[in-house]
Amino acid sequence: MSIESKYTELNQYPKEMDLQPSASEKEINDFQTETGILLPEELKALYRLFNGGEIFVPGTTIFGFTRRGRVPSLQEINDSERRGTDSIPDQYLIIAKLNFGDYICIDTSGSGHLIQWNHEIDKEESEWADLEEWLADEIQLNESLMGEI
Repeated sequence: MSIESKYTELNQYPKEMDLQPSASEKEINDFQTETGILLPEELKALYRLFNGGEIFVPGTTIFGFTRRGRVPSLQEINDSERRGTDSIPDQYLIIAKLNFGDYICIDTSGSGHLIQWNHEIDKEESEWADLEEWLADEIQLNESLMGEI
């Protein structure tokens, strides 16, 4: 499996997706240069497919390189002033926000694993080995919810 296969799965539900066009290599490189954060390859692969958006509307917002209305950009959501109220460890980059307020963060120190940061108790709640595993869980959860409707 791959990020591309998860993207294909997401696109099986076009009415439930609000995905933005792919990011350019320039946008990816500019983010890395401006922030000093090297994005994991798996995350770059995702942004090459879509530059943020919302999956399973109303659902999870994945932050892109560009601000969209009230949705901040990846750089804005990771600004020290915004992060100042949470204790998310520095090696984690906030990449998404669940519809109930928790953040999804990816480890940029090399492992690429993801965590869900509980915004109410200010601590890690869940963990995934990688971006692909997290997307698989999101797809499975939403497929089961759609089956209940």
